[in-house]
Amino acid sequence: MKEWAYEGVFFVYSGAVISAWANGSVQYIAGPLIFALITVVSWCLRPPSRRIDTNRSSPTEHQDESSANRTWKAIGYWTTIVILGFVLLSGGFGEIFHLWGTLETTSILHYPLYFLSLIGAWKILGGIAIIVPRFQLLKEWAYAGIFFNMTGAAASHAMSNDYGNGSFHIIVPLAFAGIAIASWALRPPGRKLL
Repeated sequence: MKEWAYEGVFFVYSGAVISAWANGSVQYIAGPLIFALITVVSWCLRPPSRRIDTNRSSPTEHQDESSANRTWKAIGYWTTIVILGFVLLSGGFGEIFHLWGTLETTSILHYPLYFLSLIGAWKILGGIAIIVPRFQLLKEWAYAGIFFNMTGAAASHAMSNDYGNGSFHIIVPLAFAGIAIASWALRPPGRKLL
């Protein structure tokens, strides 16, 4: 949970820095930049009791599970990874290059155009992080980012009264947030922090 909190705080403040810079409001960069740096320093200086040991051997918690149960978990995990990887990489690409309906989103939510590029870049990085092997800590941050992005998108559309198309812009991001949580829960031992 602490990893997700650090990730969320870092992305909020670094996003504020990028937003202020892209908006030409450089006078507002110092505060968020200082808090982003404090977050990184706090994360780096945590005492050992607040760190996750990523160098220990793989967990053995699944040794008692039946072979059939492990197989279904593996199928569920890889299915969710393929879905999330496709959604994040294609969605991120579309947002960076302002393709297929992303400009409509900026008008509905009143986002500045550069905000799409920022979200798109984070989506691509998150998609790569959950697909590549190893890097469990990076995967943990990616899952948190996916969950925050999708629930934030649903909340933004709901608060903008965007209930057209059968609430598509609310239901679909919530479904992907659910898929991210399912994927996180189904991770095999080699892709978990604990």
